[in-house]
Amino acid sequence: MNLEFKNFLLTPFKDVKNFSLAKDKFDNQKLIFLGGSGAICQSFALAIKALNIRPKEIILISKNPCNDVFFQKCFPGKVKHLSVDLSQINCLNGMTNYFFNSFVFFFAGYGQPNLFKNNPENIININVNVLLSLRVLPIRELYYASTSEIYTGSNDMNTEDCILYSHPQHSRGLYIESKRLSEAIIHHLLNNEFRCVAFRIALSFPTTFQTEDTRVLSHLIKSGLTGEVTLNGGSNLLRQYQYGPHSTLKMLFIGVDSYSLLYNVAGGYIFTLGELAIKLSKYFSSKLKINDVNYDTSSPLKVLISTTRFDTEYNFNESLMPSFEDCLDYHLSKKNIFN
Repeated sequence: MNLEFKNFLLTPFKDVKNFSLAKDKFDNQKLIFLGGSGAICQSFALAIKALNIRPKEIILISKNPCNDVFFQKCFPGKVKHLSVDLSQINCLNGMTNYFFNSFVFFFAGYGQPNLFKNNPENIININVNVLLSLRVLPIRELYYASTSEIYTGSNDMNTEDCILYSHPQHSRGLYIESKRLSEAIIHHLLNNEFRCVAFRIALSFPTTFQTEDTRVLSHLIKSGLTGEVTLNGGSNLLRQYQYGPHSTLKMLFIGVDSYSLLYNVAGGYIFTLGELAIKLSKYFSSKLKINDVNYDTSSPLKVLISTTRFDTEYNFNESLMPSFEDCLDYHLSKKNIFN
């Protein structure tokens, strides 16, 4: 890993209370990632490497082939991929030996909510049935990716203790409610079996740019790369972005020790989509076109997530984070991650 990139990742966390303990916790351990083909897992590879953690074994479990270039570069010879369709009932049957004494990072079923609209039963199987099946497996600890989509319908600053109304009729209702139910399973069932922590993740963009990503930031970047940043509506919607490896570092530090079962994991890059489009237009030195039509009217007006629980428990200083533009330099490979 490039030393400049490593410092870029770790400098904001230099005063975090358990910084030196993270390596001790996960060194020489078996780490299992459910949903191993996703962008969050790629970010985890870099977070683990930056902390000089040397896992004994890494198992990536997903239906689709893993784009595990970061894992292979960071941990050659340590990575195994198991092709398992996690949307199928009893998909983990016969896998007890794989899970023995492992730390499990559950990112299956975390992604672009719209992708689940055509197969709504899949998200129930992944977030509920697979989660329940872990109860009888011999794992040590579980880290679960929930989502800030749970705050849909609220335009206030949202803390982990916010009790919000369910919106089952929402266009992404099954995705949202499956995550809400999963959090309840963790609190009332799994936490009796082994240590669990859940993270409500907000707008964590991938380590490097992915053309297949359909979210607004990726759309704006794709249009900017062609010479004109184009925003098709929603210019007044407020969003709160974060760089993937920074969000996964927060999860790792929480994994060392935590007072709570649930944490918001969100970033400090807060602007309206209109402001984001202008920012990207300046970044690319490109034209700018904003059409306030044809946008998803079910989108929240604001994504405004409190990170007070993490900031206070772990002595984190948001002001030390690099600029959004610095994150874009690595996201768009203008700066090297590896030597």
